[in-house]
Amino acid sequence: MRLIGAALVVLSCAVLGLARAEMGRRRLRLLRALAVALHTLEGELCDSLRPVRETLELLAASGDEAAPFFRHCLEDYWERPLRLLWAELAEGLEGLTAEERQALARVGTVVGRRETERQREELSRAAAFFEAAAASAGKTAGKEYRLRAALGLGSGVLLAVLAI
Repeated sequence: MRLIGAALVVLSCAVLGLARAEMGRRRLRLLRALAVALHTLEGELCDSLRPVRETLELLAASGDEAAPFFRHCLEDYWERPLRLLWAELAEGLEGLTAEERQALARVGTVVGRRETERQREELSRAAAFFEAAAASAGKTAGKEYRLRAALGLGSGVLLAVLAI
């Protein structure tokens, strides 16, 4: 019975370690998806002059990690100003640091404005910011994944040894 309990402790800690490790991978995918989405916004809004709602629909249908953010923008699109909605959604986006949330919220202040050049500058700046953040996170992603998974497994083994 003790061995079964110890095995369950090791297994549960290993699963928690893997879940934590996967959060790091998800963050990397989100950063990359946001960089691509901001480039797409820049091209569609500033070059193609596509309406904001159509562009948001395009991004919401993309199926990547950033798609839920744009789907939520569409849900309340007609009910509240986009800049307020965008800032609120950016603040609630999991997996981003405070600085990354602020950079994303700043984009909402210019999306859909008639000032095309200002819109282009802010979207370009934000896309570059998220590309740099993704590059930085990508450098350590593999090591962090293995470390977190090993820590989960190691802590489970340690707990099991102490319990037996």
